[in-house]
Amino acid sequence: MKRIAFISDVHFGECQDLRAYGFAVKILEEIQPDTVILGGDIFDHGAVGKYRKNPEKTVCLQDEIDTGIKQLSKLVDSCPTADIKMFVGNHESRLPHYLLDISKALYGLECFNPRKLYGLDDLGIEYIKKTPYKIGHLFLLHGDEINTGGVNPAQKALDDVNSNIIFGHTHRISIASKTQLNGRQIGGWGNGCLCSLTPDYTLMPSWVQGFSIIDFTEKGHFSVSQIRFWEDRKYRCLRAVVDGVEYDSRSNC
Repeated sequence: MKRIAFISDVHFGECQDLRAYGFAVKILEEIQPDTVILGGDIFDHGAVGKYRKNPEKTVCLQDEIDTGIKQLSKLVDSCPTADIKMFVGNHESRLPHYLLDISKALYGLECFNPRKLYGLDDLGIEYIKKTPYKIGHLFLLHGDEINTGGVNPAQKALDDVNSNIIFGHTHRISIASKTQLNGRQIGGWGNGCLCSLTPDYTLMPSWVQGFSIIDFTEKGHFSVSQIRFWEDRKYRCLRAVVDGVEYDSRSNC
């Protein structure tokens, strides 16, 4: 049996929530997965985003990257035996798109390669350049590449790709399944986020903090557990249940 943790939508920068991220790292330190997949939008890059920004709250791009590298190092230290892999989402793609807009000569410089920019080589994190990334019978991707609109993003994604799929991007935990004409059962899973639930650019989003754990057999069959965080207002901390054990974030509050 192989255990994989799928984390997405941390948004280091303007929309970060280091309490939620730290809580996820705390849980991973306890369960010690074999692999951790960082599934895109780990960095926010709000400074080069095209939406209107509050100049008083805009985070310097270098500060954002420095914070992200520091926080990723905590994940590496907490899961010393895990293979950690990362692919980018639409927010990391803001930077190369910005470079193309201002100067095509800058686009493609090695210093802007995610492996260099985010210090992945130094951290021992493998960069996955192309998605979807397949493990066993499951495809993993960020989610902006496919149709995830509607009430149930997982159902929309499943109808779009017609394969087993787990994705981030929507910041909402969702699930769907169906049986194909040949009798094969397939499922779709939308992953929770680890960013702030109160961003400046939208009012009261229906986002849910959390991540996913995927257990694989040697034949590539799998089971997905979606880990949801909830706020304990009495003790002012986050809580979650994993493998029948309740965790709280008080040591990270």
